[in-house]
Amino acid sequence: MMTLMLQRPWILLFLLVFGLACNTQAANDFYASSVVVSDRETETFRKGLREALVQMLSKVSGVPADIVQLRPSLAQDLAQGDKLASQFAYYTKKVVNEQGEELSELRIKANFPETQVMRLLQKGGLSFWSPERPAIKAWFIQHDQGSVAWLNQDGAYHNLLQSLRVNAVLSWGFEVLTDVPNTISAPRLWQQDARYLQAILQEAQAANQFVLLARVEPQGNQLQGTVSLLGASTSHTIVADDFYQWSQQALDWASLELAQRYAVQLLASDSEIVLSFSGVNSYADYEAIIAYVESIDIVKHVHVISAEVGQLQLAVSFQTANQQLHKRLLENAHISPSLLHENSLYQLYFHWSGN
Repeated sequence: MMTLMLQRPWILLFLLVFGLACNTQAANDFYASSVVVSDRETETFRKGLREALVQMLSKVSGVPADIVQLRPSLAQDLAQGDKLASQFAYYTKKVVNEQGEELSELRIKANFPETQVMRLLQKGGLSFWSPERPAIKAWFIQHDQGSVAWLNQDGAYHNLLQSLRVNAVLSWGFEVLTDVPNTISAPRLWQQDARYLQAILQEAQAANQFVLLARVEPQGNQLQGTVSLLGASTSHTIVADDFYQWSQQALDWASLELAQRYAVQLLASDSEIVLSFSGVNSYADYEAIIAYVESIDIVKHVHVISAEVGQLQLAVSFQTANQQLHKRLLENAHISPSLLHENSLYQLYFHWSGN
């Protein structure tokens, strides 16, 4: 049987490093999104919730929002997105531009039930990128009139970067860290010093983090520059009217790049399901569960969605009805039904008692 999984050194980190479970903000904001609205009128409210649903599905799946909207199988659900939100709230967001001017945006934040989200992902044949996402160190360097400096050394940019940090999970589903250690040299990063970059990359990987290196240059009334993830072979050029737009596009790009590595496909078919195991407390538990699921003859493919202390999620495709797979899994003496969750058409819950 063929298995497509995350690289096992990463899984080992997930299992052995304490505290990788989502923080409170991540738990509250992962299945939520926020969009700008022009007023509080009824039709604007409904349109805002529909847009929020698309943005949230894009974040959770790692698929661009315009692609989500074009899924024919989701057309009816997206048209009724205002009915799927479990919570919503209006709020005013303060935005400080580079001139230090404070601007106000009226926004609506909407939360959606996880069960509905997973149903839509499967129905639309979209991927799923779990909440246990690596943090990104976003380092913005500006080259202007022959000098190189960190953008966060300027007060106005500092406020904008603070906004990125506060809204990161809501916008992209992962934590964004913009503070730069005093020991890091902006000129050496700008010059792409290979040894220096490799040393920083190794340190970030040890902490299960990525470094987004953003190199910005003013060009007339615009900003242009490139972004890259250390250790990756690709980069992206961005041109924008201001730093707010530029930074948003930079993190949008990083999100799509990481989704290609971590997201797994959840197909809209009766033979695709998510298995959730509690009681997974060691790497040996992880290996034993994977080996057993792979050994079941009706199982075709196994994909690791997420792994952390105490929990393992697998996306499994198989050749029979859900009940048959459920029965075969319970033939293992170490697997028992979960007493804390109710099974559904798209997800089965179990407890692993160990070897």
